[in-house]
Amino acid sequence: MKDDKRVRQMFGTSTVLKKSSADKRFASVVARARAANALNSANSLMAFTQGKDTPAALRDRMNGHFFISGILYETLRLIRKMTRVVAMQASTNIV
Repeated sequence: MKDDKRVRQMFGTSTVLKKSSADKRFASVVARARAANALNSANSLMAFTQGKDTPAALRDRMNGHFFISGILYETLRLIRKMTRVVAMQASTNIV
C-alpha cells in the first residue's frame, strides 16, 4: 500500500501464522484489523466523491455514512466484549 512515498508490506511464513494464531489475543487483533480496514475502505469511497454534487456522489456519500455508522457500532460492541474478556483473563492471571 503506497502512502506518501512509503510502502508498507507484511511478510510471514506458515510457521509465524501458526505461532501467532495460537495466542489467545490473535482473534481480537484480527477483528480490530478488519474493523479498521472496513472504516478505511468506506472513508476512501466518501473521499472519492468530495467536491462532486451529482446524484451518484450524494448517494455514495450517504451510503458511506450509513456503512461507517454500522461499522462503528459493531466495533464499539466488539471493544466492549473484548474489555470483558481481558478483564476476566486478568482476574484469573491467564494473560
